[in-house]
Amino acid sequence: NEDNVLEEVFNNKNSLKIFEYPTINPSFTTTEAYINNFEQNISLHSLKLLLTDFQDIFTLLLFTPNLEYLNVKCEIPKDKQSMKVINVKLKQFHLTLVDNISMPLAGSSVGINFKQLTDCIKQFSSSLICLSIYFNVPVPIQDEFIFNSFKLQQFFESMTELKEFHFFIELFYDKKGSNDILSRFGGQYWLDRNYLIGMHSTFFYTLPFYFDYLYALPKKIDDVMSNYPEILQSNPRLWYNVKIIKWYSSPDCILDQARELKIKIPKLTKIELIGSTLPKNYGQRHLNNEEKILYILHM
Repeated sequence: NEDNVLEEVFNNKNSLKIFEYPTINPSFTTTEAYINNFEQNISLHSLKLLLTDFQDIFTLLLFTPNLEYLNVKCEIPKDKQSMKVINVKLKQFHLTLVDNISMPLAGSSVGINFKQLTDCIKQFSSSLICLSIYFNVPVPIQDEFIFNSFKLQQFFESMTELKEFHFFIELFYDKKGSNDILSRFGGQYWLDRNYLIGMHSTFFYTLPFYFDYLYALPKKIDDVMSNYPEILQSNPRLWYNVKIIKWYSSPDCILDQARELKIKIPKLTKIELIGSTLPKNYGQRHLNNEEKILYILHM
């Protein structure tokens, strides 16, 4: 029983330190009875969960006073609800935001409450060392958009201990606007702090790329743009964490560039092809070079 699993974890007699739970949890906000039997677990230091409501993050933190690592996938903050004040000294916070937790690929671009998002993160301003945010939903360019350079600088000034910040965003289609955003990150402030920004099409992210999945890579990896273009050539670890890429390209093009890809993306194990016309008898394919790369080709 799923309820019993969480009741066992959020229990003051449980000494569990690390817990990962891959099942989607019902909303704690709308089904308060679900957590009636929860108790504080002072031993729990690391937690990875799939939640429904963004607000559920704060509900869970009430039961984990000594939590240091939190990895959550949940729906984007939408409602204008006040945040619970939480006295938890998180050190690492990894957040993946989707529009619908039950259908994470069916994203829209409306109703994101960025103030709620920033208010949430700022509660950990005195302790947070590493923050990553992956938007699995197109994000519109708007006035309160956290990732314009001015607002992001203000945000950093409030995060007194932050050493690492990583993000990936698909901007709601406005290529002209996204190019303009990238151009604002060329000042000395960003260079001094080693904050490198990359972009291709309307995808916007920090470099070196922190996540293991890279969406819609251009036909040539060198077509990626950056606020400091020279870094693209001089840093060999830009794509070191990437294991899967989704690529607008043809199989022949991939085979032509396979050796270069393997050098620049050494952990790459799978390429998903999109937008290609393939022969009917084309299925799985292996590249016979020093290391095998499995290509799963999507018609």
